[in-house]
Amino acid sequence: MKKKESNEESNNKPKSLLRKIGVIILFIIAFLLIIYVWHHIMNSIEEKNISVPGDKIEIYENEYIHSVKMGNGRYTLVLLPGMGNASPFYDFYKLANKLSEYNTVIIYEPFGYGFSDFTSKERSLDNYEYELSKMLDYYNIKEDIILVGHSYSGISNLNYVNKHNEVKGLVCLDCTTAYQIETHVSNGKFSEEVPSTSSIYTIFSPMGLTRLAMGTIMVKSVDKELLADMPNKYHKNYKHFLYNNTLNKTIVNEVNGIYYNQLEMFNIKYRDDLNVLTILSDETVESMKQYKKDGDFKKDWEEMHQALISNNSIQHIYTLHGNHYIYHGNVDEITNKINDMINEIK
Repeated sequence: MKKKESNEESNNKPKSLLRKIGVIILFIIAFLLIIYVWHHIMNSIEEKNISVPGDKIEIYENEYIHSVKMGNGRYTLVLLPGMGNASPFYDFYKLANKLSEYNTVIIYEPFGYGFSDFTSKERSLDNYEYELSKMLDYYNIKEDIILVGHSYSGISNLNYVNKHNEVKGLVCLDCTTAYQIETHVSNGKFSEEVPSTSSIYTIFSPMGLTRLAMGTIMVKSVDKELLADMPNKYHKNYKHFLYNNTLNKTIVNEVNGIYYNQLEMFNIKYRDDLNVLTILSDETVESMKQYKKDGDFKKDWEEMHQALISNNSIQHIYTLHGNHYIYHGNVDEITNKINDMINEIK
């Protein structure tokens, strides 16, 4: 009798384990469903109250980018973001506001950023060039253009300025260079498989997981420094973009295209009649020295940017104290250097 009971108990153990696993799976599904519904309810509330500060410009059929035009001056400074920035409008506002005292300034939000739409169009240098040109055409800006780029926009900006003589100046704020892939290139081709980011990350924001993570763990409060000079009516939009733009489909496509775009610009210098102001972060400079020692790069940060220069008389490099977002804490000094460069343009 005892043996029979023992057999029944052993037969019931797998069934009990399966029931527990089933309960856990149902709990996870219910939790994700609650997060999903909560996220979309919050989105519907937030979207009704969003204040769009600039212009929505149709680039492709029913696909719009957003830009903000400020100030009035002979030269038009176009501010372009680094990769994955939730909203360049917020990120650049403090610098743009200062620069607009003497210049026309445009904060440009590419597809996938800020108030702009997402797109499935390839994130190629040709498409970046076309989209930026369409935005400038919208404002009828044909001459005296200066591109001001941060981080990854350094690649697309280099391509643009070398094809467009109406661009008279270029400002690089701790910009990405093609020399960052130098150790992986041989005879103009990649010597190893190029890594890619899975499209699975694109479901995090629509599922509400980004809102959950950033709202409860990663981001306890809005960055007060970024919003300090921002009109109050725009404050409420900031977190909305953090929750919805992080690793969206356009950004993931952009991440997967970065190495190919860098390869396309490998060993390309600035055109020699272009005024260039490069401002590097001392933190990045120091970290890149270590990467060079470790063999990850053939050049350090200063050497990479020096290799782009074709005319030392009008193309200069400076290093300022701060992190990769060097323009957050050095607004006055960067503004003065940009205005000095503009005064030297012939």
